Amino acid sequence: MMRPVLQWLVGLNVIICLLLFGAVLVSQWGPALISGQPAASPQDDPVGADYAPFHSAASLALAGKAGEAYHPKALQGEIKRLTGGESGAVWPYPPIFLLMLLPLGFLSYLPSLLLWLGVSLCAFVGVLRRLVPHVCTVWLALAFPGTFLNLLNGQNGLLSAALMGAGLVLLERRPGWAGAVLGLMSYKPHLAPLIPLALAAGGQRRALAGAGATLLGLILITSLSLGWELWADFFTGLSKIVGALEHGSFPRDKQASLLAAVRLAGGGPALAWTLQGAVMLLAVLAVVWAWRRPMPHNRRAAVLVLATLLFSPHLFYYDLALLALPLAWLGQEALEKKPAPLFWLLALIAWYVPLMTYPFRQFLGPVP
Repeated sequence: MMRPVLQWLVGLNVIICLLLFGAVLVSQWGPALISGQPAASPQDDPVGADYAPFHSAASLALAGKAGEAYHPKALQGEIKRLTGGESGAVWPYPPIFLLMLLPLGFLSYLPSLLLWLGVSLCAFVGVLRRLVPHVCTVWLALAFPGTFLNLLNGQNGLLSAALMGAGLVLLERRPGWAGAVLGLMSYKPHLAPLIPLALAAGGQRRALAGAGATLLGLILITSLSLGWELWADFFTGLSKIVGALEHGSFPRDKQASLLAAVRLAGGGPALAWTLQGAVMLLAVLAVVWAWRRPMPHNRRAAVLVLATLLFSPHLFYYDLALLALPLAWLGQEALEKKPAPLFWLLALIAWYVPLMTYPFRQFLGPVP
């Protein structure tokens, strides 16, 4: 059981987060919802700005112009047409994510955005509730900073956490279905590499088969629906985006990897990649070690999620919603075993890690 003082502090933290994040969301979303206009002016980003390329890419695909999503000028023109606002967005995702988004393209921007966030949030909260079946889980999920940042910016971190969490929850009892769900993580290639490694190390053959079948099925359906040539557009666009990431054209203070941190601190590319490579190797070794040895499933799953976040050299702030999964797994275990105070300190730091990013600092003013 949690100590009374700790219960009080956790409750106070949740209340403060809910009030603060709620106020920010109302101030940012209120004008758009009242006026029905996604952007306050033609020079402004639309509300939920990071969702704009999702919706516009789906709209282009429905119009038979899916390949234009990978051409920044065409995509930004579509965003301007649909939202009335400006955007410098690009489309870095594989065609299978475009297939998943197609139904949202039938709606106008604001209803589509609300549906996207509503479904993502419900899936995210539902998975966490399954992990920790406690009345407070819902409030903790809503107060989590990673939830707030994804809702504010219309991002897909909640979907990633829901898919990965659901797949890992199913793994013990329904490995085939678990693999099928984990296969959907292929929509975010930079978060997927360690999943098959973990399944292989753990001897999860049925899960591996399910993941492979899902991936192949998505590729086939996408190619038949949107055209095989779309993959050439994707790889051409991806090479340009990777180059832009390397040269700092994307804001590094929106990224959450060691690579970005070293570059922000003034380190050169060689040093940054050397350190990132070392962390990637350690992440791989940690996953193999955890999944090959006898260990409670919750701990193995937590290791995989944490290693996934450390492994990706181009991790962004919204991907940190995945931290909710190890917090839930290890927090549930901590309530039963009464860990040292250091655990709760580390959990508190992990809770606020998503706020140590550019979007939150925008509200505090420029940071030197």
